[in-house]
Amino acid sequence: MNRNIPTLVLVVFAGVVFVLGYVIVQRAGLLFESEVDNVQEFSPFAFVEPKNVLNWPSMEASDNEKQQHTQLIVSLAQQADTLEIKEGCMVSPVVLGIQLKASVVVANLDSVLHVLQHESANFKLEILPGEENVIVADFPQGVGDYGYRCDNKPGIVGILHVAP
Repeated sequence: MNRNIPTLVLVVFAGVVFVLGYVIVQRAGLLFESEVDNVQEFSPFAFVEPKNVLNWPSMEASDNEKQQHTQLIVSLAQQADTLEIKEGCMVSPVVLGIQLKASVVVANLDSVLHVLQHESANFKLEILPGEENVIVADFPQGVGDYGYRCDNKPGIVGILHVAP
């Protein structure tokens, strides 16, 4: 009789483990299904950091690469009344969506003078510390994407996405 007790305990233990495992798997499945119901449309740019948009495709880039970059710009463009410049020429939003001929306030929240510029769009804007200035999107090239620099540093710090 003593030999059957360990076997019985083992069978009961295996049964409890099976039932608990089944319950856990079922609950996890319900959680997964409820999360799937809340998923919005997938975007290939959902996990791209905004700073990556500042890496403009080279002249040798394929048309597909250039189009993907344009799509990334459009997906990250934020409408805002104010473009903020912070310490170290950090701008917010990084991609500002603006309508052609519209204006946006540029606020320098830093403690030093900053100069934003884009040569081909023909704008150069100096903003004193704690001051504001205005950019009007009436660039000669019209609708398009304009990467701009800050303080003559190499590379762009932000993009104006000018739409019709």
